Amino acid sequence: MLRALPLLALAVLTGPAWAQDASGCAKFRWPVDRERSAFGTPGLRTVEPGKPLPGIMDPAVVALQPVADVKFERPPSRKPAAGTFGAVLKTPPLAVGGPYQITTSDDVWIDVIQDGRELRPTAVTGAPACPNVRKSVRFDFAAGQATVEISGAAASSVKVDFLPPE
Repeated sequence: MLRALPLLALAVLTGPAWAQDASGCAKFRWPVDRERSAFGTPGLRTVEPGKPLPGIMDPAVVALQPVADVKFERPPSRKPAAGTFGAVLKTPPLAVGGPYQITTSDDVWIDVIQDGRELRPTAVTGAPACPNVRKSVRFDFAAGQATVEISGAAASSVKVDFLPPE
C-alpha cells in the first residue's frame, strides 16, 4: 500500500494537466494524437528550405528563412507579416493521388502547388491550446510531387508531418 501512494499522488497531481492537454486538442476536427506523439519525439530530422520532406508519416523540423528572403514559386495566398519566416519544400513523390494532410506544430500559412496550379484545402483545423500541434490542413493531391510553401511563421523552425488522413 505504501508503494502505491507515490503513484497515486502523481496521478492526482498530473491528472488535471493531462485533462487540460486533452481538452485543448479536442478542438481539432479530427484526431491529432499521432502527430502530437511524433512531434514530441526527440531527434527529428531537420529539412532545409528547398529540400523534400523525408516521407509520408516521417515528421521533420523544417528550418525556415526570413520570409523576405524566400523565393516562393507563387506568392503566398495570404500575405505574410513582415519579420515572419517561411520556406519552400517538396513533398515526397506520391505513387497514388488522394487526400493527404500537412500538420504543423505552430501557426503558419500553407500553400500547395502541383502541376502548375494551386491546390485548395479541402479541410482545415487548428487548436492554439493543443501541445505540440497547432494546425492541420487537408488537400487532394495527384500522383507525383508537389511544392509546399510555408509562410507567416513566428519562429525560424516548425515541425511538419505529411500523411494520409486517419
